[in-house]
Order: sequence, then structure tokens, then C-alpha cells
Amino acid sequence: MNVVSKMVLVFVVVACVSSAGAVYMVRNMGSGSHEMNDLLSTFGSYGGLKDFMTAQKGNESFPGYGSSGPSDVRFSMGLVPQGSVPHSDTNVQVSGVDEEDIVKTDGTYIYIVSYTSVEIIRAYPPSEMRNVSTIQAKDVLGMTDTKTTMSIQGIYLSGERLVIVASAYDGGVYRYDVGYPNGLSPIAYEGPRSYVVTYDVSDAQNPRRLSSYGVSGEILTSRMTNDVVFLVTQSYSWIYGDEIATPKTWIGGQSETLPLEKIHYDPETRETCGFLNVLSVNIRTEAHDVMSIIAGWASTIYMSQNALYLTIQKWTGSIALSNDSGAVAVQEDSTKTTIYRITVEGAQMAATAKGEVVGWLLNQFSMDENGPYLRVATTTAWTNMKNSVYVLGLDLRLVGALKGIAPGERIYSARFVGDTLYLVTFRQMDPLFVIDLSVPSSPSVLGELEMPGFSSYLQPIDKNHLLGIGSENNNVKVSLYNVTDPMNPSEVDKWALGADYSYSEAQGNHKAVLYDVDRGILVIPVSSYSYGSDWSSSQYQPGAYVFTISAENGISLKGIITHSDVNSYRSNVLRSLYIGDHLYTVSYTLVKANNIEDLSHEGTLVFYAPPQTPYPRSIEGDATVAL
Repeated sequence: MNVVSKMVLVFVVVACVSSAGAVYMVRNMGSGSHEMNDLLSTFGSYGGLKDFMTAQKGNESFPGYGSSGPSDVRFSMGLVPQGSVPHSDTNVQVSGVDEEDIVKTDGTYIYIVSYTSVEIIRAYPPSEMRNVSTIQAKDVLGMTDTKTTMSIQGIYLSGERLVIVASAYDGGVYRYDVGYPNGLSPIAYEGPRSYVVTYDVSDAQNPRRLSSYGVSGEILTSRMTNDVVFLVTQSYSWIYGDEIATPKTWIGGQSETLPLEKIHYDPETRETCGFLNVLSVNIRTEAHDVMSIIAGWASTIYMSQNALYLTIQKWTGSIALSNDSGAVAVQEDSTKTTIYRITVEGAQMAATAKGEVVGWLLNQFSMDENGPYLRVATTTAWTNMKNSVYVLGLDLRLVGALKGIAPGERIYSARFVGDTLYLVTFRQMDPLFVIDLSVPSSPSVLGELEMPGFSSYLQPIDKNHLLGIGSENNNVKVSLYNVTDPMNPSEVDKWALGADYSYSEAQGNHKAVLYDVDRGILVIPVSSYSYGSDWSSSQYQPGAYVFTISAENGISLKGIITHSDVNSYRSNVLRSLYIGDHLYTVSYTLVKANNIEDLSHEGTLVFYAPPQTPYPRSIEGDATVAL
């Protein structure tokens, strides 16, 4: 066919504007099947799939605002390999369930996702800090196609295995063909695809790619437990001509369209905007599985050690703005969230339960599995807001509920700890609710504390105390709560920055929090702004704020580690970690090592020099302020 360079394609998208999440079950992509009961239906023919998707077109609902954000549970040290120097791990929601991040360490090396590469840094001891090797994003799949753009989202570490989670985007997919009737070429839209790529880094200077597994769609999130990575993606349900672009998988360089028996659907769904895809890969045995479901947009995703929970928010009703009263409901908002449980056994998966709750979830901290129960916290509307807590059983049917919490406010943070839920709502004041879940059929509020500002992240430090990281008067605030008497929680200490404005990534991303219970230290990135009398005198100061935390002595700012060696946003501290007695802070281009006790400077490395900048690979200097 004659193809010209100006490419045009008229296509129909099965649109969906709902924030949602679902699942689909599939057997293995090549390693034997495993029978698990599956509650979702499959299609007997391609025509049935097409009829189902096109019949639902126009039923989609209002876009949701949920996000797949922070996680839950106290800082986890994890298991340190024998002979390894004690070191911190990513702050995760569930012990034993790792989460992808842009910085990981094994106690000797630090692995950093930097723009379009993974930089491997010899970090311990600080006197030997240096660049060891680089894995370029363009080389992750070993492809030479210059039309493919690779983007690295995060990494995992497990012993000598490095796992890269990445997306690939191809250009020039649609083509205008003068030789085809009406000028339209029946070339399928591939869309983005996402990968789990495993490397052997036993020789850190020569990382060796072992395997790559891919699935259609953009990355929503991923988890790793027992050396199995679970990658969740979302792909559009494009309709072009008479064809629907269904998901594909990639093993190495070979692609395969998912057969019909691997595409699932919920007969009750009204959302057919896309496919929610789940790919599982054992990074040692290469056992793998894939499942896909026709669904709306995925929202909050939570994983325990034996199940993956995905949610779909179904938005109905509408709101409008009024000059007198702000947002008002044109039609009553009756938002609901559908929850699917994907049971996992090794790398194999099956959708085994479905439930529904009223309202929308803030983030993954809004869900928690405890024994046979799933506990869920929701805000029930955008106007006339209220909040609820639901307890669901193994079949995700309702066991108990607590409704009507904090009318007129919405949830800003949640933390499930055993049989207790700590819930923060906010509108003008910051109520901290202590909710008893010990009787699943009868959740109840034990106590409530009100104070200015709000906490958007809660960090347990022992059974009687927790930290809140949030904001007060447009500035970062760290609070220490005493919950020994759950009926009378109290704020026993707080620290707040006195700038014109300040923000911490830890307010919305738990992975930016470093908390070590043994040393009693908290490290979070903070960026502050002081405007002065005019813009020319304004100051921007980012850094890692190091606190000492104890139930007896409260909160004390120990010092501030800055990366002002590099100007502008590149000096923002992204992550903090420790190896032995050394605290490492990582910005866009720098790794800095400081003594963890007195914060004295021990070394600095420019691990990444952006194009057209004259930075050397290492520099001297100390921008630490010890208080």
C-alpha cells in the first residue's frame, strides 16, 4: 500500500470518564494452568466481546477524583541478607509487600532512577562513593527501534536481582493510505505497553538482562511479594473500523494477542472504556500469568500478601458552581466503588470476590486486610460530604459499617493498625478520629481530637503513639499523637515551619518518609518559600529535615541537609535512606552522605550530569546545618 507521511486516522474510542478499577482472570501465558474459581465471565466469540463493549457506549459516568497514592503500616526494615550492612528499605504499606520506587539500596549499592536511566552507585562506605554502571532506558528491552521511547517508572531489588518497571511508547502508528477505501488504513493502534524487566546485578559493574515480560497499557502501579512482581496497567478500548484493539502480551521480543478466554468482564459493569490488565512474573523462576477485564478506569489499588484488591469508582449525579454557595448538587451524587479481590498463589491469579461500598477512596491507605476482613474508609459525596467505614467479609459482602462521620468534611488520611483505624478529616479544623474495629459488625468511634491544620500521612511509631505529617497555615507540620487512651487522643508535641509557604513530598507520598524506630529518627524532604518584600528577594530552600522522635521527649529538629550545590529544582531532595551509621540523601543529580548521629558531612557525588551542564562526577562541600 502507498503510505504518505502525513498521517491521519479517524477512529472511535469507547470513552470512559469514570475513575475505577477492576480485574480480569487469565491462566498462564505459557506455564501450566492452575484452577481457581473465578467469578468473572468470558466471551464465547469476538462478536460477543464487540457487542458487549459497543452496547455500553454512552453509559459512562462522571470522572472521578480518586488516586492511587500513599500506603499503610509502619516503616519496615525488611530482611537484611547475611553479611550485608544493616540498611533501610522503602517505606511500604504492608510488611512483606514491596512497592516500586525511584531509589533502592542493598546495603552496598544505591540504585537510582534518573530521568531515562538507572544509575548504580557504590555508596558504602561513603569514602568509596562513585558511579559504577548505568542502565539506559533505551537499552532496557535491547531494541534498536528509534521510534520507541522507553520510560522507567520504578525499580525493585531482591538479592542479586534488579527489576525495572518501564513503559514503551511507539510513534507513527496511524497512517493515511490513499490506496485504501475512504483513505483509511486498517492498521491497529498499539498504544503504550508496560514491562517487568529483570537484571542480574551480582556484578554491579556489568548488569545483565535476564528476561522481559510486557502487557498492553499504561502503568497504574505494581507490587512485589515472594519474588513475584504484579504489574497493573490500563489500556484504552479503541474501536477502529469494525475492529476493537484488544490487549497483547510480550515475552522477550515476541508479542501475542490475548485470546478471548483470557479477557473477562463483569456483566453488571456499565464501564467499557478500557482493559484493566494484571501481569505477574516470578523474577527467579519466570513463572507468569496475565489477566484482563473490560472495565472503567482503575483507582485505588491495595495488596496484601495473598490478594490484590482493585477498585472502580462509579460516579453518578453532577455538581455545579454557585457564586453564593460554592459547589451544589444538580443531581444527587451517589458515587459507589466496586472492589474486586484477585487471589494470588505464587504467580497465578483469579478474581474470587466482588463487593461494593458507597463513596470514593482517597488512596491505598483507605483499604486494609485484617484476617478474613477487608476494611474500607470512604468519603460519600462531593457535596454534603460525609464519611464511612465499611467492614467486608471474605466474599466482600458487608459485615458492618460506621456511617455519617464528620459531616461536611472529607478524609485527608487514614491508617489501619490492627483493630484500630486512625482517620483524619478536614475542612476548617483537623479532627483525628480513633475508630474501634475489634467487633467487625459494629465499628465505633472511641475518641476524637480537633486541632488546626490537617495530617495527610499517619505513621505509627509504637502501640500508643503515631506521627502525623501534614500542613498548618500553609506550612509543613509534624505532630506527635498519644493514643494510649483511645477515648481521649492528644497531640503531645508538634513542629511547624515558619516560612511563607512550605511543602513536603511526604505529605502525599509515603515513600519519601524515612522513619527508623530503633534510632528514633524521621527524615522527610521539605521545600520552603520566603517571598520577602518583592519577588527579587524571594528565596527557595529545599532540603532533608532530620528529626529525633520519642514518646518521652517529643519532636526535635536535629538538622537540615541541603543539596544547594546544584541550583533550582534539581536540589530538591527526593529520598533518604541509611546504610549502617550513614544517612544518604538523594536529589535529581546528587547523593550526599552524612553521619547519622551528628550529621557531619562524609561525601558527595554528582551521579548524574544533565546534558549541557559542566558538573564533574564528584564534588566537595557540605551544606548541612546541624542544630
